[in-house]
Amino acid sequence: MLVLQTMVVAFRGMLANKTRTLLTMLGIVVGVGSVIVLIAFSEGTRAEMLERFEQFGARRMGVWLNRWNTELQVPSSEHMDIEDIFAIREECPTISRAVPVLWGQARVRYGNTSLEEHQLFATEPDYFGITNRSFASGSAFTDENNIMQDRVCVLGSTTKYNLFFEAEAVGQYVLIDGKRFMVIGVMAEQGGDRWQRSDEQVVVPFYTGRDRSNSFYNEIEIAMEVSDTKYSELAEQQVREVLHLQHPLIPTAED
Repeated sequence: MLVLQTMVVAFRGMLANKTRTLLTMLGIVVGVGSVIVLIAFSEGTRAEMLERFEQFGARRMGVWLNRWNTELQVPSSEHMDIEDIFAIREECPTISRAVPVLWGQARVRYGNTSLEEHQLFATEPDYFGITNRSFASGSAFTDENNIMQDRVCVLGSTTKYNLFFEAEAVGQYVLIDGKRFMVIGVMAEQGGDRWQRSDEQVVVPFYTGRDRSNSFYNEIEIAMEVSDTKYSELAEQQVREVLHLQHPLIPTAED
C-alpha cells in the first residue's frame, strides 16, 4: 500500500510540474546516451588499434645493437651473427620463429624506371610470417633459394607499382645495383607510416644479400615471433640471457 501511495504522489508531482519532468527525463536520456556513445567509441578505437597492431604482427619482437646510446657503449668488435639466431632457436622455447635481417639501400631499376636509394632487406622465408605479410601475386622465396643464394626477390606493393605500374611483375627481372634479380612475388599492401614504409621495399634471401651483394650493411638484426603474447615478458628475458651468454662484452640496461 505504501508503494502504491508513493507512486501516486510521484505521478501527481510529475503532472503538476510537466516542464521539470520533461527536462529531467531529457537529462537522463542524454546522460545515458553519452555514456553509451563513449563506450562504443572507446571499444571501436581499441578494436582499430588491435587490428592495426596485429596487421604488423602482434607477436613480433626484434633485437638490434644500439650503437647510438651514449651511456651504454657497444664495443666496435661486437656484432650480431647467424650463430645468435641458432642459439635463440635452440635455447628460447617461447620463441616460435627467429630470422636474421640485413638492411640496405640501393638503386632498383626496371627498364627506364629507377628508384634511387631504395629500401632493401635480406632475410629468411619465415620473415614474411613473422611480419604478417600476404601476397598479391607470386610467393615468397624458399629455404632452397636462400641456401643456394639465388638472385630472386619479393617486391612491396608500392615498389611494384612504381616499377611496373599495372603490368605483371612476377617472372620479370629487376636490377639491384646493376645485378639481375628475378621477381618471384609481390606482397599485398600493408600500409605503414613515414618511419616504416612496409610497401616500399625489396626483400631478397639472406645468404644472397650477405654473400652476393654489396648493398647491405654488416649489422644483423633479429626478427622473432613469440609463441603466445602472454609469454612476451618471459620471451624477452630468455632472449636477453641467451644473447648475454653469446656476447658478454655488450652492456645491457640491467648491467
